[in-house]
Amino acid sequence: MVEPEGGSDAPSAAPALEEGGPSTSYLLFIDDYFSKRIDRNKVLDGLATELDFLGPRDRMAVVAYDGRRLEVLSTWTHQHRAIEVALRQAKGRPADGLKRLGEQRRFDEDRAYFRDNSAVLDDLLTPVARDYAMKVGEQVGRAVGAAAATLRSFATPPGRRVMLVLAGGWPISPVAHSLASYKGIADATFRAAGTHGIPGHLNLLGPLIDTANLLGYTLYPVDVPGVTPVTSVDAAKSRFVLGGGPIQQREEGTEDSLRLVADQTGGRALINKERLGALETVAGDIRSFYWLGFTLDRKADGSRHTVEVEVLRPGVVVRQRAGFVDLSRREEVTMMVESSLLFGTPPSTRPLEVRFGDTGKPHKGVVAIPLSVGFPLDEITMVPFQDSFAGKVEVVVRIIDEKGSPPQSSVDTVEIVGEAAEAGELFWWSTELLLRRGRHELVIAVHDPLSDKTFSSTVEISP
Repeated sequence: MVEPEGGSDAPSAAPALEEGGPSTSYLLFIDDYFSKRIDRNKVLDGLATELDFLGPRDRMAVVAYDGRRLEVLSTWTHQHRAIEVALRQAKGRPADGLKRLGEQRRFDEDRAYFRDNSAVLDDLLTPVARDYAMKVGEQVGRAVGAAAATLRSFATPPGRRVMLVLAGGWPISPVAHSLASYKGIADATFRAAGTHGIPGHLNLLGPLIDTANLLGYTLYPVDVPGVTPVTSVDAAKSRFVLGGGPIQQREEGTEDSLRLVADQTGGRALINKERLGALETVAGDIRSFYWLGFTLDRKADGSRHTVEVEVLRPGVVVRQRAGFVDLSRREEVTMMVESSLLFGTPPSTRPLEVRFGDTGKPHKGVVAIPLSVGFPLDEITMVPFQDSFAGKVEVVVRIIDEKGSPPQSSVDTVEIVGEAAEAGELFWWSTELLLRRGRHELVIAVHDPLSDKTFSSTVEISP
């Protein structure tokens, strides 16, 4: 994307508004997991008053995430009335931002109670700080994964593709978010993160950035909480400050995550007061620059590619995608299953035979359960191999428990060698699941890369 600096020489917005002009598909993702209801509804009210900024050929879809499930509140529609109904429905949904704030306050209280003032011991986080940082990392990872799954489920709308991400406060670094309540920890923050294997900013936000760049979406993250109440003003820096305390550090960390997502996908972060005019800002922004694109020569090998843009015309400003990951077919199938789990729908209409064996004796709260999956062998592409035939499929198993813990996943490549199959003949693949007590939901998919067929089933089990 190339935007003339200052906008004075930008192409007129009029062509985008005229009948037959370019269209834009707006995908609205609402994060109910981190957002407080009052903040979220204020942003939604603002969006509802700005629908006239959509062009006549523009469309919008609305999706909300509650920490466990994605719910489609509106599929693609041009109708403002349908969008308004979806936004009202979104306002009525529960929001868990106060729970996240309560967890943060309990952590700060625990740190004070245990007199855990050092935060870092020989480059290792103390137990209180480590546990909280790991919890924050898991929570942000789930929200980011849900946004990425939303993109994959709405992958190919016509026209320009934009996603407004209403984020309730995703820390760019779980370790820094944890250590913000300590004094004198700046030098130890990233050493401690690396030692504990807690994800950093690129690992945490990468799935959303990579998915957007591969699918051609430009991301506009919206700062749902807005500015935190302040205690003073730094006149020299012309901005509000909080004495360098944890409130300011944590707020800056959540804003930095939005800036990173926007910068890496060619978009723009809407911080603080800009969140209340999000749709007007985005609509004006995308109509004020030239879009440059290219067709990917995909090899589906999982490799990462950078994108560079050289500007020959003086006086222009460039916003560009940092690059893209050419996902392998195996990675795409895994993501497809993950998306189906979050949306509560199977990734295909071709069912599998699923059988569970006898449950073993619990060991340290974990139960071993044999699982067998049968799929139609006569629909798998088999090629001549020596004196018989051979084929290869990928089996993906994705599990989520009733407590909403991070999903477990596994991918297994299964090689099949044998004679030509008879009609209706099943091939059985077996494994063993290790589950804790309680209800679990499984999405199981079998993908044949040669025919691009996918078979799947969704089942529940309560060991």
